[in-house]
Amino acid sequence: MKSIFIVICFTFFIISNLLAQPVSLSVTNKNIALIEETRTFSLPAGVNPIELVDLPALLDPTSVHVEFSDQSIRLHEQNFAYDLLDIQKILEKSIGKTIRILHPDLGTTSGILLSIESGMLVIETVDKEWRIIPNYTNGHLVIEEPPVNEKDFVSRPTLLWLLESPSRTQVKAHMSYLTTGITWQAEYTAILNDKETKMSLAAWVILTNNSGKTFQEARLTLIAGDLNLSSGSVPPPMPRRTVAYEMSKQMDAPFQEREVFEYHSYHMDRKISIDNHQKKQLRLFPELNSGISKTFGYNYQKDLNDISVLISAKNTKKNGLGIPLPMGRIRVYKKEKEELFILGEHNILHIPRDEKISIEIGKAFDIKAERTILNRKRETKNTEKLQIAIEFRNRKSEDIEIHVTEPVSRNRDYRILANNINVHKKDAGKVEFIVPVKAKQSNTLNFEILYTW
Repeated sequence: MKSIFIVICFTFFIISNLLAQPVSLSVTNKNIALIEETRTFSLPAGVNPIELVDLPALLDPTSVHVEFSDQSIRLHEQNFAYDLLDIQKILEKSIGKTIRILHPDLGTTSGILLSIESGMLVIETVDKEWRIIPNYTNGHLVIEEPPVNEKDFVSRPTLLWLLESPSRTQVKAHMSYLTTGITWQAEYTAILNDKETKMSLAAWVILTNNSGKTFQEARLTLIAGDLNLSSGSVPPPMPRRTVAYEMSKQMDAPFQEREVFEYHSYHMDRKISIDNHQKKQLRLFPELNSGISKTFGYNYQKDLNDISVLISAKNTKKNGLGIPLPMGRIRVYKKEKEELFILGEHNILHIPRDEKISIEIGKAFDIKAERTILNRKRETKNTEKLQIAIEFRNRKSEDIEIHVTEPVSRNRDYRILANNINVHKKDAGKVEFIVPVKAKQSNTLNFEILYTW
Protein backbone atom coordinates (compact mmCIF):
# COMPACT_ATOMS: atom_id res chain seq x y z
CA MET A 1 0.00 0.00 0.00
CA LYS A 2 1.39 3.38 -0.97
CA SER A 3 1.23 6.13 1.60
CA ILE A 4 1.95 9.81 1.90
CA PHE A 5 4.50 11.26 4.30
CA ILE A 6 4.75 14.95 5.09
CA VAL A 7 7.90 16.11 6.82
CA ILE A 8 7.25 19.18 8.97
CA CYS A 9 9.25 20.73 11.77
CA PHE A 10 7.60 23.27 14.04
CA THR A 11 6.86 24.14 17.63
CA PHE A 12 3.45 24.70 19.18
CA PHE A 13 2.93 26.74 22.34
CA ILE A 14 -0.10 26.80 24.64
CA ILE A 15 -0.46 29.95 26.67
CA SER A 16 -3.00 29.02 29.28
CA ASN A 17 -2.56 27.02 32.45
CA LEU A 18 -6.21 26.26 33.03
CA LEU A 19 -7.19 23.38 35.30
CA ALA A 20 -10.42 21.62 34.37
CA GLN A 21 -12.86 20.76 37.17
CA PRO A 22 -15.67 18.14 37.18
CA VAL A 23 -18.05 18.49 34.25
CA SER A 24 -21.85 18.29 34.10
CA LEU A 25 -23.58 16.89 30.99
CA SER A 26 -27.25 17.59 30.27
CA VAL A 27 -27.97 15.49 27.21
CA THR A 28 -31.14 15.67 25.11
CA ASN A 29 -32.40 13.16 22.57
CA LYS A 30 -32.22 15.92 19.91
CA ASN A 31 -28.45 15.70 19.26
CA ILE A 32 -27.64 18.67 21.48
CA ALA A 33 -26.11 18.72 24.95
CA LEU A 34 -25.43 21.41 27.54
CA ILE A 35 -21.97 21.21 29.14
CA GLU A 36 -21.11 22.99 32.40
CA GLU A 37 -17.62 23.13 33.85
CA THR A 38 -15.44 25.28 36.09
CA ARG A 39 -11.81 26.08 35.31
CA THR A 40 -9.28 27.75 37.58
CA PHE A 41 -6.31 29.74 36.36
CA SER A 42 -3.94 32.56 37.31
CA LEU A 43 -3.94 35.96 35.62
CA PRO A 44 -1.28 38.65 35.74
CA ALA A 45 -2.39 42.26 35.75
CA GLY A 46 -3.35 43.66 32.37
CA VAL A 47 -4.79 42.21 29.17
CA ASN A 48 -4.07 38.50 28.78
CA PRO A 49 -4.63 36.10 25.85
CA ILE A 50 -5.93 32.80 27.24
CA GLU A 51 -6.39 29.51 25.40
CA LEU A 52 -8.98 26.99 26.66
CA VAL A 53 -8.36 23.50 25.34
CA ASP A 54 -9.94 20.07 25.95
CA LEU A 55 -13.23 21.14 24.38
CA PRO A 56 -15.67 19.36 22.04
CA ALA A 57 -14.90 19.78 18.35
CA LEU A 58 -18.63 20.45 17.75
CA LEU A 59 -18.95 23.17 20.37
CA ASP A 60 -21.24 26.04 19.34
CA PRO A 61 -19.18 29.14 20.19
CA THR A 62 -22.26 31.39 20.10
CA SER A 63 -23.68 29.47 23.07
CA VAL A 64 -20.72 30.00 25.42
CA HIS A 65 -21.67 31.70 28.69
CA VAL A 66 -19.10 32.42 31.39
CA GLU A 67 -19.16 33.86 34.92
CA PHE A 68 -15.96 34.74 36.78
CA SER A 69 -15.49 34.41 40.52
CA ASP A 70 -13.77 37.79 40.40
CA GLN A 71 -16.23 40.28 38.94
CA SER A 72 -13.45 42.71 38.06
CA ILE A 73 -12.32 40.39 35.23
CA ARG A 74 -13.40 41.62 31.80
CA LEU A 75 -13.80 39.38 28.74
CA HIS A 76 -13.03 41.58 25.73
CA GLU A 77 -12.96 39.02 22.95
CA GLN A 78 -13.65 35.36 22.23
CA ASN A 79 -12.68 33.22 19.22
CA PHE A 80 -13.14 29.54 18.54
CA ALA A 81 -10.38 27.80 16.57
CA TYR A 82 -10.31 24.24 15.36
CA ASP A 83 -8.00 23.73 12.39
CA LEU A 84 -6.98 20.08 12.12
CA LEU A 85 -3.47 19.18 11.09
CA ASP A 86 -4.58 17.20 8.03
CA ILE A 87 -2.94 16.94 4.61
CA GLN A 88 -5.49 19.11 2.78
CA LYS A 89 -5.24 22.02 5.20
CA ILE A 90 -1.46 21.85 5.36
CA LEU A 91 -1.28 22.01 1.56
CA GLU A 92 -3.79 24.86 1.43
CA LYS A 93 -1.57 26.87 3.75
CA SER A 94 1.51 25.91 1.67
CA ILE A 95 0.32 27.60 -1.54
CA GLY A 96 3.00 30.02 -2.66
CA LYS A 97 5.70 28.13 -0.77
CA THR A 98 8.36 25.64 -1.83
CA ILE A 99 7.54 21.92 -1.76
CA ARG A 100 9.17 18.78 -3.13
CA ILE A 101 7.32 15.63 -4.19
CA LEU A 102 8.85 12.22 -4.80
CA HIS A 103 6.37 10.47 -7.12
CA PRO A 104 6.84 6.79 -8.09
CA ASP A 105 5.86 7.47 -11.72
CA LEU A 106 6.90 11.10 -12.28
CA GLY A 107 10.10 11.23 -10.25
CA THR A 108 11.08 14.20 -8.09
CA THR A 109 9.55 17.63 -8.64
CA SER A 110 10.46 20.77 -6.68
CA GLY A 111 9.05 24.25 -6.89
CA ILE A 112 6.42 26.72 -5.75
CA LEU A 113 2.99 25.19 -5.01
CA LEU A 114 0.39 27.04 -7.09
CA SER A 115 -2.78 24.97 -6.69
CA ILE A 116 -4.21 21.81 -5.12
CA GLU A 117 -7.58 21.76 -6.90
CA SER A 118 -9.33 18.55 -8.06
CA GLY A 119 -6.88 16.23 -6.32
CA MET A 120 -3.92 17.51 -8.35
CA LEU A 121 -0.89 19.61 -7.48
CA VAL A 122 0.27 22.41 -9.75
CA ILE A 123 3.93 23.27 -9.12
CA GLU A 124 6.02 26.01 -10.73
CA THR A 125 9.62 24.80 -11.10
CA VAL A 126 12.79 26.92 -11.04
CA ASP A 127 12.61 26.86 -14.87
CA LYS A 128 9.17 28.52 -14.68
CA GLU A 129 7.49 25.35 -15.95
CA TRP A 130 4.14 24.35 -14.52
CA ARG A 131 4.07 20.72 -13.53
CA ILE A 132 0.71 19.02 -12.88
CA ILE A 133 0.98 16.11 -10.43
CA PRO A 134 -2.13 13.87 -10.41
CA ASN A 135 -2.75 11.41 -7.58
CA TYR A 136 -0.19 13.14 -5.41
CA THR A 137 -1.10 10.94 -2.42
CA ASN A 138 0.80 8.13 -4.17
CA GLY A 139 4.03 10.04 -3.57
CA HIS A 140 6.10 11.40 -0.70
CA LEU A 141 5.71 15.11 0.01
CA VAL A 142 8.35 17.29 1.64
CA ILE A 143 7.31 20.82 2.58
CA GLU A 144 10.48 22.85 2.78
CA GLU A 145 8.79 25.94 4.25
CA PRO A 146 6.44 24.52 6.88
CA PRO A 147 3.32 26.67 7.24
CA VAL A 148 2.45 25.22 10.59
CA ASN A 149 2.99 27.36 13.63
CA GLU A 150 0.93 28.69 16.48
CA LYS A 151 -0.60 31.33 14.19
CA ASP A 152 -1.53 29.02 11.32
CA PHE A 153 -3.02 26.06 13.16
CA VAL A 154 -4.67 25.06 16.36
CA SER A 155 -4.29 21.31 16.59
CA ARG A 156 -7.26 20.81 18.90
CA PRO A 157 -10.50 22.66 19.65
CA THR A 158 -9.58 25.90 21.41
CA LEU A 159 -11.44 28.88 22.79
CA LEU A 160 -9.31 32.01 22.62
CA TRP A 161 -10.15 34.61 25.27
CA LEU A 162 -8.80 38.08 25.73
CA LEU A 163 -9.16 38.81 29.45
CA GLU A 164 -8.32 41.95 31.37
CA SER A 165 -7.51 41.85 35.07
CA PRO A 166 -6.78 44.94 37.23
CA SER A 167 -4.28 42.95 39.32
CA ARG A 168 -2.58 39.58 39.58
CA THR A 169 -5.20 37.08 40.71
CA GLN A 170 -6.38 33.51 40.66
CA VAL A 171 -9.85 33.24 39.20
CA LYS A 172 -12.49 30.58 38.62
CA ALA A 173 -14.44 30.64 35.37
CA HIS A 174 -17.78 28.80 35.44
CA MET A 175 -18.69 28.23 31.82
CA SER A 176 -21.52 26.57 29.95
CA TYR A 177 -21.93 25.83 26.24
CA LEU A 178 -23.87 23.69 23.77
CA THR A 179 -22.44 20.97 21.58
CA THR A 180 -23.77 18.43 19.14
CA GLY A 181 -22.44 14.90 18.83
CA ILE A 182 -23.70 13.77 22.25
CA THR A 183 -27.10 12.12 22.33
CA TRP A 184 -29.02 9.33 24.01
CA GLN A 185 -31.91 7.01 23.29
CA ALA A 186 -33.98 4.58 25.31
CA GLU A 187 -33.94 0.87 24.53
CA TYR A 188 -36.55 -1.40 26.10
CA THR A 189 -36.74 -5.17 26.43
CA ALA A 190 -40.16 -6.74 27.03
CA ILE A 191 -40.51 -10.47 27.74
CA LEU A 192 -43.99 -12.01 27.64
CA ASN A 193 -45.04 -14.89 29.87
CA ASP A 194 -46.34 -18.23 28.52
CA LYS A 195 -49.97 -17.14 28.64
CA GLU A 196 -49.23 -13.75 27.09
CA THR A 197 -50.98 -11.97 29.95
CA LYS A 198 -47.94 -10.31 31.57
CA MET A 199 -44.61 -8.84 30.54
CA SER A 200 -41.40 -7.90 32.26
CA LEU A 201 -40.07 -4.55 31.01
CA ALA A 202 -36.45 -3.44 31.34
CA ALA A 203 -35.15 -0.09 30.11
CA TRP A 204 -31.66 0.94 29.11
CA VAL A 205 -30.06 4.18 27.96
CA ILE A 206 -27.67 4.19 25.01
CA LEU A 207 -25.41 7.23 25.47
CA THR A 208 -23.35 8.12 22.38
CA ASN A 209 -20.42 10.52 22.34
CA ASN A 210 -19.14 11.72 18.95
CA SER A 211 -18.44 15.28 20.13
CA GLY A 212 -14.66 15.16 19.78
CA LYS A 213 -14.04 15.24 23.55
CA THR A 214 -13.60 12.57 26.22
CA PHE A 215 -15.39 13.20 29.51
CA GLN A 216 -14.00 11.91 32.80
CA GLU A 217 -16.03 11.58 36.01
CA ALA A 218 -18.89 13.67 34.64
CA ARG A 219 -22.26 14.28 36.23
CA LEU A 220 -24.97 13.12 33.81
CA THR A 221 -28.57 14.27 33.33
CA LEU A 222 -30.77 13.07 30.48
CA ILE A 223 -33.56 15.29 29.15
CA ALA A 224 -36.62 13.66 27.56
CA GLY A 225 -38.95 15.91 25.60
CA ASP A 226 -39.60 17.52 22.24
CA LEU A 227 -37.31 20.57 22.31
CA ASN A 228 -37.67 23.17 19.60
CA LEU A 229 -34.33 24.06 17.98
CA SER A 230 -33.78 26.90 15.52
CA SER A 231 -32.36 25.94 12.17
CA GLY A 232 -28.63 26.53 12.08
CA SER A 233 -28.39 27.12 15.83
CA VAL A 234 -25.73 24.46 16.25
CA PRO A 235 -22.97 23.12 14.00
CA PRO A 236 -23.69 20.06 11.83
CA PRO A 237 -23.03 16.62 13.31
CA MET A 238 -19.74 14.86 12.70
CA PRO A 239 -19.64 11.96 10.24
CA ARG A 240 -20.44 8.62 11.81
CA ARG A 241 -17.45 6.55 12.80
CA THR A 242 -16.88 3.11 14.26
CA VAL A 243 -17.40 3.40 18.00
CA ALA A 244 -16.38 1.40 21.03
CA TYR A 245 -19.33 -0.06 22.95
CA GLU A 246 -19.45 -0.49 26.69
CA MET A 247 -22.19 -1.91 28.91
CA SER A 248 -22.29 -0.55 32.44
CA LYS A 249 -21.72 -3.14 35.14
CA GLN A 250 -24.01 -1.18 37.44
CA MET A 251 -27.20 -3.25 37.38
CA ASP A 252 -29.31 -1.16 39.78
CA ALA A 253 -31.20 1.82 38.40
CA PRO A 254 -28.88 4.81 38.88
CA PHE A 255 -31.28 7.46 37.50
CA GLN A 256 -33.65 9.67 39.47
CA GLU A 257 -36.57 10.99 37.42
CA ARG A 258 -38.23 14.38 37.91
CA GLU A 259 -40.16 16.99 35.95
CA VAL A 260 -38.27 19.98 34.53
CA PHE A 261 -40.37 22.64 32.81
CA GLU A 262 -42.54 20.65 30.36
CA TYR A 263 -39.99 17.84 30.06
CA HIS A 264 -38.68 15.01 32.20
CA SER A 265 -35.11 14.68 33.41
CA TYR A 266 -33.23 11.59 34.54
CA HIS A 267 -30.31 12.42 36.84
CA MET A 268 -27.63 9.81 37.39
CA ASP A 269 -26.58 9.42 41.02
CA ARG A 270 -22.99 8.52 40.18
CA LYS A 271 -20.40 10.00 37.84
CA ILE A 272 -19.51 8.44 34.52
CA SER A 273 -16.64 8.55 32.05
CA ILE A 274 -17.17 8.25 28.33
CA ASP A 275 -14.58 8.39 25.57
CA ASN A 276 -14.99 10.15 22.27
CA HIS A 277 -16.50 7.80 19.64
CA GLN A 278 -17.95 5.54 22.34
CA LYS A 279 -21.41 4.18 23.09
CA LYS A 280 -22.25 3.39 26.70
CA GLN A 281 -25.24 1.38 27.90
CA LEU A 282 -26.77 2.28 31.27
CA ARG A 283 -29.80 0.85 33.03
CA LEU A 284 -32.60 3.43 33.17
CA PHE A 285 -34.86 1.71 35.71
CA PRO A 286 -35.17 -1.74 37.35
CA GLU A 287 -37.14 -4.48 35.63
CA LEU A 288 -40.88 -4.00 36.07
CA ASN A 289 -43.78 -6.42 35.61
CA SER A 290 -47.17 -5.45 34.24
CA GLY A 291 -50.34 -6.93 32.86
CA ILE A 292 -50.87 -6.75 29.11
CA SER A 293 -53.50 -7.45 26.52
CA LYS A 294 -53.02 -8.76 22.99
CA THR A 295 -55.21 -7.44 20.21
CA PHE A 296 -55.45 -7.84 16.45
CA GLY A 297 -55.83 -4.78 14.24
CA TYR A 298 -56.74 -4.17 10.60
CA ASN A 299 -56.38 -0.99 8.55
CA TYR A 300 -56.47 -1.48 4.79
CA GLN A 301 -54.41 1.64 4.17
CA LYS A 302 -51.52 0.12 6.15
CA ASP A 303 -51.88 -3.43 4.85
CA LEU A 304 -54.62 -4.71 2.56
CA ASN A 305 -54.57 -8.37 3.54
CA ASP A 306 -52.59 -8.79 6.77
CA ILE A 307 -53.61 -8.38 10.39
CA SER A 308 -51.39 -6.51 12.84
CA VAL A 309 -50.59 -7.96 16.26
CA LEU A 310 -50.51 -5.40 19.08
CA ILE A 311 -49.49 -5.63 22.72
CA SER A 312 -50.83 -2.94 25.04
CA ALA A 313 -50.44 -2.08 28.70
CA LYS A 314 -51.58 0.67 31.02
CA ASN A 315 -48.70 2.78 32.29
CA THR A 316 -50.07 2.94 35.83
CA LYS A 317 -48.72 2.05 39.27
CA LYS A 318 -51.66 -0.31 39.72
CA ASN A 319 -50.48 -2.20 36.64
CA GLY A 320 -46.88 -2.35 37.87
CA LEU A 321 -45.57 0.60 35.82
CA GLY A 322 -46.56 4.23 36.39
CA ILE A 323 -43.35 5.94 35.24
CA PRO A 324 -42.69 8.31 32.31
CA LEU A 325 -41.28 6.30 29.40
CA PRO A 326 -38.96 8.27 27.06
CA MET A 327 -39.25 7.63 23.34
CA GLY A 328 -37.24 4.68 22.10
CA ARG A 329 -37.31 1.17 20.72
CA ILE A 330 -39.05 -1.75 22.42
CA ARG A 331 -37.97 -5.26 21.51
CA VAL A 332 -40.52 -7.90 22.44
CA TYR A 333 -39.62 -11.51 23.28
CA LYS A 334 -41.47 -14.54 24.56
CA LYS A 335 -40.04 -17.26 26.75
CA GLU A 336 -41.36 -20.79 26.29
CA LYS A 337 -39.81 -23.83 27.99
CA GLU A 338 -36.62 -21.92 28.82
CA GLU A 339 -36.24 -20.87 25.18
CA LEU A 340 -36.42 -17.22 24.15
CA PHE A 341 -38.07 -16.09 20.89
CA ILE A 342 -37.94 -12.64 19.29
CA LEU A 343 -41.46 -11.46 18.40
CA GLY A 344 -40.77 -8.03 16.96
CA GLU A 345 -39.88 -4.47 17.82
CA HIS A 346 -41.56 -1.07 17.74
CA ASN A 347 -40.54 2.58 18.22
CA ILE A 348 -42.65 4.37 20.82
CA LEU A 349 -43.06 8.09 21.42
CA HIS A 350 -42.86 9.63 24.89
CA ILE A 351 -45.49 7.98 27.09
CA PRO A 352 -46.55 9.85 30.26
CA ARG A 353 -47.81 8.19 33.41
CA ASP A 354 -51.33 6.77 33.25
CA GLU A 355 -51.32 6.64 29.43
CA LYS A 356 -51.56 3.50 27.30
CA ILE A 357 -48.53 1.74 25.84
CA SER A 358 -49.32 0.25 22.44
CA ILE A 359 -46.71 -1.90 20.68
CA GLU A 360 -47.23 -3.16 17.13
CA ILE A 361 -44.90 -6.16 16.94
CA GLY A 362 -45.75 -7.88 13.67
CA LYS A 363 -48.37 -9.51 11.39
CA ALA A 364 -50.47 -12.52 12.32
CA PHE A 365 -49.48 -15.63 10.36
CA ASP A 366 -52.86 -17.43 10.59
CA ILE A 367 -55.27 -14.53 10.06
CA LYS A 368 -56.05 -12.94 6.71
CA ALA A 369 -58.36 -10.23 5.38
CA GLU A 370 -59.93 -9.52 2.01
CA ARG A 371 -61.55 -6.14 1.42
CA THR A 372 -63.94 -5.66 -1.50
CA ILE A 373 -65.91 -2.64 -2.70
CA LEU A 374 -69.16 -4.28 -3.76
CA ASN A 375 -70.77 -1.19 -5.17
CA ARG A 376 -69.83 2.46 -5.82
CA LYS A 377 -72.57 4.89 -6.82
CA ARG A 378 -72.71 8.64 -7.51
CA GLU A 379 -76.35 9.62 -6.88
CA THR A 380 -75.64 13.34 -7.25
CA LYS A 381 -72.56 15.36 -8.19
CA ASN A 382 -71.91 16.00 -4.46
CA THR A 383 -72.49 12.49 -3.08
CA GLU A 384 -70.91 9.08 -3.31
CA LYS A 385 -72.20 5.82 -1.80
CA LEU A 386 -69.93 2.83 -1.15
CA GLN A 387 -70.91 -0.70 -0.18
CA ILE A 388 -67.91 -2.47 1.38
CA ALA A 389 -67.33 -6.05 2.54
CA ILE A 390 -64.25 -7.19 4.53
CA GLU A 391 -63.87 -10.93 5.04
CA PHE A 392 -61.67 -12.12 7.91
CA ARG A 393 -60.40 -15.71 7.91
CA ASN A 394 -59.15 -17.15 11.20
CA ARG A 395 -57.00 -20.30 10.81
CA LYS A 396 -56.04 -20.32 14.48
CA SER A 397 -57.42 -22.83 16.98
CA GLU A 398 -58.84 -20.09 19.20
CA ASP A 399 -61.54 -17.45 18.90
CA ILE A 400 -60.34 -13.90 18.25
CA GLU A 401 -61.55 -10.32 17.89
CA ILE A 402 -60.20 -7.97 15.24
CA HIS A 403 -60.21 -4.21 15.78
CA VAL A 404 -61.01 -2.78 12.36
CA THR A 405 -60.12 0.82 11.52
CA GLU A 406 -61.78 2.17 8.38
CA PRO A 407 -60.23 5.54 7.42
CA VAL A 408 -62.64 8.10 6.01
CA SER A 409 -61.96 11.23 4.00
CA ARG A 410 -61.42 14.25 6.28
CA ASN A 411 -62.58 16.76 3.70
CA ARG A 412 -65.98 15.10 3.28
CA ASP A 413 -68.94 14.49 5.54
CA TYR A 414 -69.95 10.86 5.90
CA ARG A 415 -72.75 8.75 7.30
CA ILE A 416 -72.96 5.00 7.89
CA LEU A 417 -76.19 3.90 6.24
CA ALA A 418 -76.08 0.19 7.11
CA ASN A 419 -73.78 -2.23 8.94
CA ASN A 420 -74.03 -5.82 10.15
CA ILE A 421 -71.63 -5.26 13.10
CA ASN A 422 -72.03 -2.37 15.52
CA VAL A 423 -69.79 0.68 15.18
CA HIS A 424 -67.33 0.66 18.08
CA LYS A 425 -66.08 4.23 17.68
CA LYS A 426 -66.05 6.96 15.07
CA ASP A 427 -64.67 10.45 14.55
CA ALA A 428 -63.88 12.82 11.69
CA GLY A 429 -61.09 10.61 10.36
CA LYS A 430 -62.12 7.00 10.96
CA VAL A 431 -64.77 4.45 11.86
CA GLU A 432 -63.93 1.49 14.08
CA PHE A 433 -65.55 -1.93 14.39
CA ILE A 434 -64.73 -4.97 16.54
CA VAL A 435 -65.23 -8.12 14.50
CA PRO A 436 -65.39 -11.49 16.29
CA VAL A 437 -64.08 -14.50 14.35
CA LYS A 438 -64.38 -18.03 15.71
CA ALA A 439 -61.56 -20.56 15.51
CA LYS A 440 -61.06 -22.13 12.06
CA GLN A 441 -63.87 -19.98 10.64
CA SER A 442 -64.44 -16.68 8.88
CA ASN A 443 -66.64 -13.65 9.41
CA THR A 444 -67.48 -10.76 7.08
CA LEU A 445 -67.99 -7.13 8.02
CA ASN A 446 -70.49 -5.41 5.72
CA PHE A 447 -71.27 -1.70 5.80
CA GLU A 448 -72.53 1.04 3.55
CA ILE A 449 -71.17 4.60 3.76
CA LEU A 450 -72.42 7.82 2.16
CA TYR A 451 -70.04 10.70 1.47
CA THR A 452 -71.31 14.25 0.86
CA TRP A 453 -69.41 17.44 0.02
